[in-house]
Amino acid sequence: MEPPKDISPIGRPAPVGPSRPAAARRPQEAPSASDEVALSTAGQEIVAARRRIDEAPDVREGLVARLRKEIEQGQYHPSAAEIARRLARVLRPHGR
Repeated sequence: MEPPKDISPIGRPAPVGPSRPAAARRPQEAPSASDEVALSTAGQEIVAARRRIDEAPDVREGLVARLRKEIEQGQYHPSAAEIARRLARVLRPHGR
């Protein structure tokens, strides 16, 4: 059981409120026209990869069309071992 949050470890009430008086706090400055953000090379690569992912189609139409044709013509015969291998890869927790 967690101790109450309003009681200090020695049993006295803990202080509540800001640690500094409001007058002592600095007002937040508005961004100026000279504020800049620069991404590292790794950050730029992440942004580029995310953009490619966002632009990629959800369905690979060419692959779907080819497989559909093979199935309709009775030419698609995947092996049970390959199906099991791919299912295991999809269902396996990451990092194992």
